[in-house]
Amino acid sequence: MFELTNVRHGALLNCCNGKESSEGLEFTVRGLCDMPGKLTVNGFPAVRRDMEFSCTVILKGTFPQIKAEISGEFGVITREIKVVYDRNSFKRYDFYIDDHSFLFADLAKERPASLFDNFYLKFLKQLHDRYGFKVTLNSFYSCGHENFILPQCPDIWKGEWEDNAGWLRLSFHAYSEFPDRPYQDASAEKLAADYDIVYDELVRIAGEKTFIVPEGIHWGMVRPEAFGALKERGVKMLSGDFILPSAACTAGSYCDVGYGLERP
Repeated sequence: MFELTNVRHGALLNCCNGKESSEGLEFTVRGLCDMPGKLTVNGFPAVRRDMEFSCTVILKGTFPQIKAEISGEFGVITREIKVVYDRNSFKRYDFYIDDHSFLFADLAKERPASLFDNFYLKFLKQLHDRYGFKVTLNSFYSCGHENFILPQCPDIWKGEWEDNAGWLRLSFHAYSEFPDRPYQDASAEKLAADYDIVYDELVRIAGEKTFIVPEGIHWGMVRPEAFGALKERGVKMLSGDFILPSAACTAGSYCDVGYGLERP
């Protein structure tokens, strides 16, 4: 056994994980090793206690590497990962709400004088006015519950959408709420086409300033070959639940709602 236990490939580290200085982030790497030999982390000797080991290193740059190495009678074995160092980190939050279609259907039916005469948007604005709340509304093209699609929503509030784009944004989520897991087995072409049609309609309704690239695709499952289509459209990161799957959902070695990533 030879593994790292307190950090994994792709982890985001900041001042909450160690001591930050002008030199970098002082971070203690911990792990387990049951093999004899010389154990180092980034070239520094590790402290061993039974199977446990630890070593404090200085992480520099945006994407530093952590390389643990054991050398002895079994040869040389390494565990090498890359992490993200968020230098000078500060507290912030990311808030989005999924599955918007009824909102646009209600706006089309009610035709309020102001967006914020709509009960739902009125509540969100109250949160913004009181707390500085900011939110992204992830949206569908088709309602799925009733006969409504985005082209039926007028663009008469475009100026108001754009005036509030500093805190209220719209984004792509999927073509429709149903079927479940729409992109788990879909082609890159299907994902790209759905993205583009939702993008075009949201920009028509609310303006370019209001649209923001998504970070959460409906059901959080996308084929690896489809990620390129999202990257081409400006997507830089994706968030998901990364839960342990049931046999009915997906292969047992992968996280569910986790874009096909393997379980830790």
